[in-house]
Amino acid sequence: MIMKTLTIRLPENVYNEMRHIAHNRKESLNKLVCRALETIACKEKEKELYDAFGLIADDPDSNVSFIEATMWEAIHNSPSE
Repeated sequence: MIMKTLTIRLPENVYNEMRHIAHNRKESLNKLVCRALETIACKEKEKELYDAFGLIADDPDSNVSFIEATMWEAIHNSPSE
């Protein structure tokens, strides 16, 4: 996997809290931030899928029972849980 470098500015109190959390979890600050950003990206994808399924479910010609089952499965089999 190709990695990219990102420089961010954080308030000192946020930086110190994140460092403390990373230390308690025995992981690097870099890994903690990466996992937090991955979680945000995953949640955003889940929301996009939910909204898209909602549009399909609103279509009177769609098979709503199939859409509801698919939405339930997508939500409950989410890797972020």
